[in-house]
Amino acid sequence: MDSLRITVIWSPDDPVGLPLADVIARHFDNAEEARAFGGIRIPVFVRYAAFSPGSAAPRPIDLEAAEHNLLVAVGTHFLVERLADDQAWANWFDDLGKGVKRRGNADRFVLVCLESTVRSLAAFPGIQSIRTDEWDSEAGTDAFNTRLLLLLTNRCGALLLEAAKPPDKLSRTPKQRLFISHAKLDGADDAVRIRRRLDETDFGIEPFVDANDLNAGEAFTEELEAEIADATLLAVQTDAYSSRPFCRWEILRAKFHRRPIYIVHRLKQGETRVFPYGGNAPLLVVNDLSNATIDRILLAAMTIVLRGMVWARLADAAIERKKLTDKVVTLARTPELVDLAHIKMRKANPLPQLIVYPDPVLSDEERELIPALELGIEVMSLSELEAQP
Repeated sequence: MDSLRITVIWSPDDPVGLPLADVIARHFDNAEEARAFGGIRIPVFVRYAAFSPGSAAPRPIDLEAAEHNLLVAVGTHFLVERLADDQAWANWFDDLGKGVKRRGNADRFVLVCLESTVRSLAAFPGIQSIRTDEWDSEAGTDAFNTRLLLLLTNRCGALLLEAAKPPDKLSRTPKQRLFISHAKLDGADDAVRIRRRLDETDFGIEPFVDANDLNAGEAFTEELEAEIADATLLAVQTDAYSSRPFCRWEILRAKFHRRPIYIVHRLKQGETRVFPYGGNAPLLVVNDLSNATIDRILLAAMTIVLRGMVWARLADAAIERKKLTDKVVTLARTPELVDLAHIKMRKANPLPQLIVYPDPVLSDEERELIPALELGIEVMSLSELEAQP
């Protein structure tokens, strides 16, 4: 069973449907991109054509084939007219709505409003809408696609976060939290631009910038630690970044709490010292910080977060099948020596016996460093664990 599936739905006479579905599939279900993260792909399916010559409606969606489903409807007048004029389609949507309701909090329906006249679908009253008709970018452009994919990525992440919480704890759709780590000497402007972009948009990301968000009079290291422990860390790596003790501390605390890290390379002259513990995190070289570039950064970072959430579910299931629950630590990135140091710093007794991480397999020149610490901890990729008898 898949942890998460995406299904894109559009009217068969709508020329926008297939190109939009292709954009979504290339992002979430792309084999080349997935190879960089342990082969984790989020399957994307489509529904628009009649299931058989004797039917006008598409093939039913098997919601039970996945733990969670994100259903994305292409909202144009074609779909509205189809539901009004074609009873088979209206019945199909009605059955889908009943299936979603029956599964409680497991699935979500999102309407991508491409036209101002499409605000809702009668079959799904009160569903979430993405109002692309109000955007300043045209459908099909890179800016439009990036923004849409970011919103869908975060809808997926929110769906998984919601499912992990008890029903009585859900008061609103949870947001992804982003801790923007930067050197004030030469990175403050970049941090402010990123925060401003998030404040101006509906990406579902809550930013934290210490200069703006620290509460006066509080022990700031404790507050920073609490924020880092619950966020994705976005490091704006400028010339001064590695020379600042708090920047180094923020990276290390993010690794201690096993949080996702994404690095934005903004070096202009260079560094007097390359901070060694910033490694094993994805990095994007950026020459400018336009809104389009910020959106691209956020999409890349949040995609890593989502893939990590999906991977963790696969890893937990494999660990449970192997009956190793109390002996294993999962890490949604390539392990390094600092991770072993952090395990020892936690003073767990007994120490875990194994660290499981996403494929590809750690190279021999890195793997041979692990036993040198004599902690009795082995590292193993998820595919290696699943191959064990």
